[in-house]
Amino acid sequence: MIRLFKWFWGYPLPFRIAASAFFGVMLGFLFLGTPVWLVVLALILIFRTHLFIVFVSALCGYIFSLLFRPFYERTGVKILLNNETFWQTFCSKPFVNYLNLNNAQIMGSIIWALIISLIVFIILIIFLKKSRNSMLRNLNTDNR
Repeated sequence: MIRLFKWFWGYPLPFRIAASAFFGVMLGFLFLGTPVWLVVLALILIFRTHLFIVFVSALCGYIFSLLFRPFYERTGVKILLNNETFWQTFCSKPFVNYLNLNNAQIMGSIIWALIISLIVFIILIIFLKKSRNSMLRNLNTDNR
């Protein structure tokens, strides 16, 4: 049982914690139950992220997304109409057509989710690596 727990959770590396927050914020920004939301949920399970961090960041992402919901449709329309022929051919592909990317609100939520999630990921990875390095330096000086 302990081996299974260690395999599932592993050592909490900064990249893994930041990736968990990235996917959680993505879940919070996307509409619940859409095919894209289910794909992100599958990625969470595949990449063995920390579920508690995913849950907390999804809750924070949902609360934060309420500020951006009015911009979803406008952003989606601008993206879809910017290069209409590309999106028509891309959205007609066998797997992609089930993701409902031709809907402006869904496309806008994906764009905003990616932007905010990347910002959270970058901030967390920088902060966690710096704090980890400073903790390691403190441990090295304490051992002397």
